[in-house]
Amino acid sequence: MTSQVGSARGDRVNVCLTKHEAYKQLTESNNAPFKTMKDLFLMAATIGFQKRLRVPLEKKQGVFSWSQFSAQEDVPFIHAVIITLGEPLDTVLDQGKMLDILEEYANGGIDDLSSLLLSSPRPSLALANKILSEAVVDSESNG
Repeated sequence: MTSQVGSARGDRVNVCLTKHEAYKQLTESNNAPFKTMKDLFLMAATIGFQKRLRVPLEKKQGVFSWSQFSAQEDVPFIHAVIITLGEPLDTVLDQGKMLDILEEYANGGIDDLSSLLLSSPRPSLALANKILSEAVVDSESNG
């Protein structure tokens, strides 16, 4: 399945300009818990999606291109999020619409993620604890 680039949209993945520094700190510092902006962006979008925090971007900073997403891992995950949101099915064919949606959820989720990780002396451990504790809560509520 090939996604089309929105005509005016382009293929750049954007973050809010005022939050770009948090993205850099969480990917470029010596003890950064993320190796790439793409991985951090997807985690922030996941948290935003999970907490229903969809926040439009005001000023945008391009941080990477669509081609950074893995066709085998990232794109199917993105499609699953879009479908789970109840968006029209043809949205998964429009790369620009998918990016707009993901950017807004990442914008909502990055604050939660950065406040947890940037305040921790061991951000990778804090991230692992967050993931594990939420997995336990989810399994208890579903079990």
